[in-house]
Amino acid sequence: MTQAPEIARPAGGPPAGATGGGPGGPPDFKKLEATYINGHVTGLEGREEEFSRAVINVVATLSDRHPYAHEVNDALVKAWLLSIQFAKDQNLLPEFCQKDVEVMRPVNVRMGQLIAATGEKEIALEAVAGWSPCHHHLAVGGTEKLPGARRFKSPFKTVLDAGTPIGQFDFTEQYVHENWFIPRMNGFAKDLGVEFEISPWQEDGMITIAVK
Repeated sequence: MTQAPEIARPAGGPPAGATGGGPGGPPDFKKLEATYINGHVTGLEGREEEFSRAVINVVATLSDRHPYAHEVNDALVKAWLLSIQFAKDQNLLPEFCQKDVEVMRPVNVRMGQLIAATGEKEIALEAVAGWSPCHHHLAVGGTEKLPGARRFKSPFKTVLDAGTPIGQFDFTEQYVHENWFIPRMNGFAKDLGVEFEISPWQEDGMITIAVK
């Protein structure tokens, strides 16, 4: 049950929950009216069926525990690892990384213009390890936001542990970090107009990206 806004209140401040009213002044009743008439808005209105399919897909993926416990990023991780394996086999991994940088250049240059205009380098961190679905769909363990840095766990271990013994892949997670992730991030940084400091490979798989 929704609590109605408090209208009566002793002098000295607007009613609780008031919007638009200055200190000590009356609330903006039109804004209050719109809030209660509109109700709770999720941003998913009109996309209920799509949302339900997404939830079912997550449940189906997490419930698939054979031959290993799948994670929700499984298909994306496999797509990246397949691409890296192919590029490695063809001795084209540097060119593959460069192509990725080129594909993302229109987006990163635009973000770089925003960084230059505002002086806010944290935007670069958000672009590569924050709000972007390209990141949070991959790093499903979550990303820790630190001042001037972002920290998250490398997402490739589960699939590499399952696929390497049966001959699908012939490289380690450290190889991916050093030969794909770091060159890719450094390429993005140039187009963003910043410099990144990326942590060397850690046995726990944790990665830190800091902006200089």
